[in-house]
Amino acid sequence: MDSSAAPPVLPHVPEHRFLYSNITIARINPLGLFNGLTLSYRKRLLDRPDSKLFRDSYFGIGVLPSVSPAVAQIGPLIEIQPLAIFKFSAQYFFTGWFGTFDYFQSFEDSNSEYTDQTLDANTEAGLNYPNTSHQIELKALLQAKVGPVAVRNTVMGYWNSTNTNNPNHQTWYTIKYDILLPTQGWMIGNETDLIYVSKFGLVAGLRNNLLAPHYPAEGVGFKNPNGPAVRLGPLFAYTFYDKPQKRFNKPTLILISQWHLQHRNRTGLSTSQALPTIVLAFAFSGDLWTSDKNKKDREKQAAARREQRRAAFRSPGRLPM
Repeated sequence: MDSSAAPPVLPHVPEHRFLYSNITIARINPLGLFNGLTLSYRKRLLDRPDSKLFRDSYFGIGVLPSVSPAVAQIGPLIEIQPLAIFKFSAQYFFTGWFGTFDYFQSFEDSNSEYTDQTLDANTEAGLNYPNTSHQIELKALLQAKVGPVAVRNTVMGYWNSTNTNNPNHQTWYTIKYDILLPTQGWMIGNETDLIYVSKFGLVAGLRNNLLAPHYPAEGVGFKNPNGPAVRLGPLFAYTFYDKPQKRFNKPTLILISQWHLQHRNRTGLSTSQALPTIVLAFAFSGDLWTSDKNKKDREKQAAARREQRRAAFRSPGRLPM
């Protein structure tokens, strides 16, 4: 064994980072176009570059502006990832509806019709209107990877407070989740991915989504007509390259096609169950600034190791390995 061989240089996670991520989403069934930006600061919790479990632990805060032709949102984010397998986040959104297209629309109760045809007819009648609302999203992510196979599960709690222009309206339709929500109350959700992660940037697998709104005004024995809504289908993503700490990194093309196993409107009432919800998205991210006190030292160390290897190669009587 060559004792002069340099040990491998482990990937480094800066102690402080300002970073961003952006995603643009186009969707059909229902139709939608959306762009979301996240600007955040992260503080590394543990300096353990030798540990896959601890090296990516961090505490972060940020802001999330997003916009579509029908709605805009902005609000703060808090997240903590103590282990690579677990992350918790809390987000607040102030949402403004422009009154364009078929949105915003409110309804009397959870039994009200909100098919695509109903939304179109209400818009023609002038029943869509500008509005504002407040939302809080709580998410817990648990993930694991064995070889090339990974499993991710996200549990979500979504609370909203939305006033309507009709005091008798207790529900409203959200295009983001394609479901009827209470004007004051909760919805729970779950997202599960079973995926294969290749070594050349391709991710392929299955995604399952479940949403279940809770209508607090309903009485005992009430049967929820709108939940749970369940859809399942294939997921594909291709990352063109991943170069950590670059300003523009991880450009990724995403395709998701999910069929509705259970949905009040999209299993034959207004839309054929054979038509899936299709999502095409493009995402990218990058580091805006990092506080890497050891960067110059590591560069010098790497240069010294290279020179060490060259010197060993030139040594008299030594054969190249």
